[in-house]
Amino acid sequence: MKDTAPQHHTKQTTVQFNWMDWLPYLEDEAANDAQKRELIEALWSIILAFVDLGWDINSTPETCGETIDLKAALEAAVLSSEASEKHNEEATREKE
Repeated sequence: MKDTAPQHHTKQTTVQFNWMDWLPYLEDEAANDAQKRELIEALWSIILAFVDLGWDINSTPETCGETIDLKAALEAAVLSSEASEKHNEEATREKE
């Protein structure tokens, strides 16, 4: 008799992506919003290609089956500087 390992069905972790979250990084570029969106989505496609090649999003007990906000995760991993904090404050004021 052949023993088979039990199958564990877990939900796959997903990454939330909103191209508008990345517009502030291109605000100084001489391009319209459609061109900026095209660039951001092209970069996202490159990121997905790396994931497909094996740079996998590893599930952990904290994220298993949940949606990850990519912008929030990346911002939490970046060291703050006075210049970036000033830029973020100005961007927040402009949105209001």
